[in-house]
Amino acid sequence: PARTWSLQGLHPTWHWGSSAGRVRFGGEGAAPCGLCGGILHALVELPEAMVFESGGSGLIALQTCLSCLGWEQKTLHYRHEQSGAVASLDRGQVTPQFPAKPLKGCEVGIAATPSRWCWQDWALSNSRENLNRVGGFPCWVQDAEHPECPECEQKMRFVMQLDSDLPTEDGEAWMWGIGGIGYGFSGSRCRILAYRWQCT
Repeated sequence: PARTWSLQGLHPTWHWGSSAGRVRFGGEGAAPCGLCGGILHALVELPEAMVFESGGSGLIALQTCLSCLGWEQKTLHYRHEQSGAVASLDRGQVTPQFPAKPLKGCEVGIAATPSRWCWQDWALSNSRENLNRVGGFPCWVQDAEHPECPECEQKMRFVMQLDSDLPTEDGEAWMWGIGGIGYGFSGSRCRILAYRWQCT
């Protein structure tokens, strides 16, 4: 009983329901990585208005290469066409040090965050809070790092973050480095998404 506070799933941030709907999560992407040539890994599918702040009513499939992100290159960039096609903007020929399996495909709920939890501290969460989020304010592990759009050079807007310990298709737990957080950013004008992660 003295340790139940630390058990993941008991914290109130895990119990907000699905007031903003349900979306697809994980699985394989639909385009090749520009660095290693492997198929991208799907993260989450979100309404276009959440990603590019546009009037579009479609869904944007956020994808990146988990094998290359952070290990072969710190930040990876992707253009999302109006048609839904995704194209890697990074070019190279690498053999990933740590080939990754896709995150476990499923549906996840999106809920509005109560004001009490709009700001969350990664270090103080003690692995008990739900740090997965869309929009709002990121939970930085280190200093704030908003990448610049590779085309217009404007600072990109925070779109979402995913915590570590996500289940993968092979039954393992996905870690961003040593238990860190992965971040997604949007360049709305150029329809470009960027990803990077931080850990201790």
